[in-house]
Amino acid sequence: MLIHTFKPASSILKKYIENFYVLERTAEDPSVSYMTFPKLGTLVSVYADSITDVQHDHITIHHQPGAGLQTRIVGKFDRAIRISYAGAATEINTVFHPLAINAFLPEPFCNYASGPFDDFKPSAEYLLAMQQILDCATPAEKASKMETYWLSQLKGFQHPYLNEIVKDMMTIAGMETSIATYALRFGVSRQTLHEQFCRYTGKSPAEFKKLV
Repeated sequence: MLIHTFKPASSILKKYIENFYVLERTAEDPSVSYMTFPKLGTLVSVYADSITDVQHDHITIHHQPGAGLQTRIVGKFDRAIRISYAGAATEINTVFHPLAINAFLPEPFCNYASGPFDDFKPSAEYLLAMQQILDCATPAEKASKMETYWLSQLKGFQHPYLNEIVKDMMTIAGMETSIATYALRFGVSRQTLHEQFCRYTGKSPAEFKKLV
């Protein structure tokens, strides 16, 4: 199994996307498993000719010719999950910074992710665009085309306080700041702050702070 990682070339996208990585497996590669853990950001995964079996704490991706395109969003989970691959695979993933995926979506993050590995189809043209990207010949070309796609979808994300709180939480000072202090600072209740975090990050403020 080979994994090719690419940073965004666009200075604009670097503010929102950490990296792209392309995973390639051949039919001769042995089955492999690894553990993944909750993260601050969000991952969008695209692959074809595979079927996905999602269990409580185990996700298995099997090669199956003709299975078609799958796109998944990963970001709302609170436990370690085992990921297993069997057979050939070509997969491209986009890793978003915390909160950043909302800058590309017409609706809040929570409308797309209710579990750890949900189907993801944010627009009518999305699947066609993803298929064209997977059809590219090389990992570098796939990553470049994916970058072009996300640039075309960039809408920005404005919120009265979430951007500032998330940025502050990731500092040394923010790690010591209580949720109640943030609520008081921005004039909202802890319940409202909780609801807004879940709506746009898939995590409560307390869950988010634990991952920093």
